[in-house]
Amino acid sequence: MIGLLAFITRTLLLGVFTFGFVVLYEYGPANFAKGAPVEWQSFANFVNVHTGVTLPTAEAPAPAPQP
Repeated sequence: MIGLLAFITRTLLLGVFTFGFVVLYEYGPANFAKGAPVEWQSFANFVNVHTGVTLPTAEAPAPAPQP
């Protein structure tokens, strides 16, 4: 059971680090925060097209109303 938990943890970490590397490579350190939602949307669209599963999107929060 511990082996399965370790495998799942390592697989998830590999996915997170791979996603971070792709964003860093594509957008650079200066635009990492701007590129992450773009790449996540691209990944979500890929998953949706190939599996039909809808992933949550990273949408920008709405601006606060001005008084």
